[in-house]
Amino acid sequence: FLGELQVNEGHYAGVCAVINEYFSDTVYTKFGESANDALEAGPKVGIYPNPARSMFHIETGEACHASIFSADGKKILSRELTAGKHEFSLEGQTKGIYLISIETAGGTVFRKLILQ
Repeated sequence: FLGELQVNEGHYAGVCAVINEYFSDTVYTKFGESANDALEAGPKVGIYPNPARSMFHIETGEACHASIFSADGKKILSRELTAGKHEFSLEGQTKGIYLISIETAGGTVFRKLILQ
């Protein structure tokens, strides 16, 4: 992938050159939304403090299902949340990186949490 440029408002083109034993300087274009636009359109979620010691908060603007996974893929906890701020504890868990999955009617977002 060589880059992304705005063709006109709301439409972008990605350009990629492929060079191998069969093709040389082949260019492909794809029109659509920017990857950044898709990220901004997802559910709004705040996780703080991050890094955390054991206690942290998840704040969301809509009802959702939150799941927390360890780096090796084990589900640590899972909880249904309403819109607002919710407190979580990972007391007794190993220091490291955790993945938080937030599922809403509008889609799923993933956030990284660092436990110190």
